[in-house]
Amino acid sequence: MTYIGHKYSSARDEVLHAMSVQGWANRSDGNVEAPTGFFAIISNSPAELAEVVAAFDEEIEGTEDSDFSTSELVGHFVLVEDSQGFVGVYDYSTELGARVFYDELEDTFSKWDEEEL
Repeated sequence: MTYIGHKYSSARDEVLHAMSVQGWANRSDGNVEAPTGFFAIISNSPAELAEVVAAFDEEIEGTEDSDFSTSELVGHFVLVEDSQGFVGVYDYSTELGARVFYDELEDTFSKWDEEEL
């Protein structure tokens, strides 16, 4: 199923956003009004999957994608939410790759935030 016209590109992104909102991100920063938006880094290992699925069972069941597999939640992600509530998720093969992008967003946000003061 394609999530055209929705704030998410996939059911996976919808669940990852719920994780970020409910404090399950490894780190988060930003502001939806900033050029970077709100951003969060989330890494889930196969060993953590059962815990994630148990914690977010309602969100998983509430997705519109009947083909969604919870194994899609395993990996390293950087989530970005903009001022209109649209959510983008960047998928990385390594935690380091995700951290590099997250750190770039954090630096950009910090500069913007200092200018806003």
